[in-house]
Amino acid sequence: MADARIYIKQNGVSNIKEFLEKKLEGSKDVKIRFAITGNGGTGKSAFINAIRGLRDDDGGAAEVGVTETTTKPTEYQHPDNPMISFLDLPGIGTPNFPDLRTYCEKVSFEDYDTFLIFTKGRFTKNDLDLAKKVKSIGKSFFLVRAHIDEDCNRRSTNESEILKEIRENCVKNVKALISSEDEIFLISNYHKDKWDFDRLIAAISDALPVRQRESLTLSLSNVTRECLKRKAKILRVQAVAVATISAGAGAIPIPCVGGVIGTILITGTMMVYYRQLGLNNTTAEERALLDEKYRGIIERYQSRSPNDVVSILSTKALTVIVGVEEVSKYIPLIGLAIASSIGFALTLRYLLKCINELEEAAIAVWDNAAKRSIQDGSDTSTKNSSAQ
Repeated sequence: MADARIYIKQNGVSNIKEFLEKKLEGSKDVKIRFAITGNGGTGKSAFINAIRGLRDDDGGAAEVGVTETTTKPTEYQHPDNPMISFLDLPGIGTPNFPDLRTYCEKVSFEDYDTFLIFTKGRFTKNDLDLAKKVKSIGKSFFLVRAHIDEDCNRRSTNESEILKEIRENCVKNVKALISSEDEIFLISNYHKDKWDFDRLIAAISDALPVRQRESLTLSLSNVTRECLKRKAKILRVQAVAVATISAGAGAIPIPCVGGVIGTILITGTMMVYYRQLGLNNTTAEERALLDEKYRGIIERYQSRSPNDVVSILSTKALTVIVGVEEVSKYIPLIGLAIASSIGFALTLRYLLKCINELEEAAIAVWDNAAKRSIQDGSDTSTKNSSAQ
């Protein structure tokens, strides 16, 4: 917050949007390396594509096949954040990696932040040995059973019974390493809206230190529904900083209150939120399929001007000061003087309202895409489920 006040003092608020975007991008400057391991045909490569928002035939996508296509560690960077990389590792027991000792030596075992161990059937003894080794060095691991869509499509049994049977079979070989069957993740890389894909991404994020967790969330905003909600949570924290800057700089745009008219500060921030939640990438077709409420939100924020902000904040409804309980929780962070000011209260209230509306619209876009993927029989961001 201090560097933002210095920035405004030296440059004014004309380029505050770029400054705030750089601050958010700065949250992504931490390195994260994911080890994705398992034998051929277990869904590793398809997962690497799915989590990066790529189709299997996109440029830069990991090669997908039903046999072992990985003969050496292959690194794939996230397209929006090269500091995040996914290492596609061969499975233990392959010719170049016959045992755990050789595996650990050749893949620079301790260079990874967390491990995802994939299987298509039960977890093997090699999988178990690898998980034990990861646990012994104090790092997290996730046991992933992919191809769930294929299992459900092939069998006429009730889906819940199929999932129960698969989960129980997976647990048998690893029950000594896990405390709950919830630590087994049943996913399809081509239906991220179903089964445990969303829960897996949340679990991976929660296992990381705070800075890495924030970096991952900001980079994977539209991969799952939960990612969007987590990103909105980060933006709410950022809103407190912006409101503090506004109050400290006297930049609240309320003519009847006095002070410097700083509409560009708030308008720029609002547009950062719009972009961070992915609404700038919505197509005309996607907007047309939305309910009128959400379509209206996207259109309003797309064209909202500084004058609109002045008008909104000057209305009687929004000039009511935020309640004591809502403001008081920020006093330890920013101090009583700023937290008690009308500038802080109004700016925070307005920005939180913006985030809430934009989050609702972004989730509506995501939900519509998920519905279409079910109707089409394929995910909206990845195809070719027969080649996981």
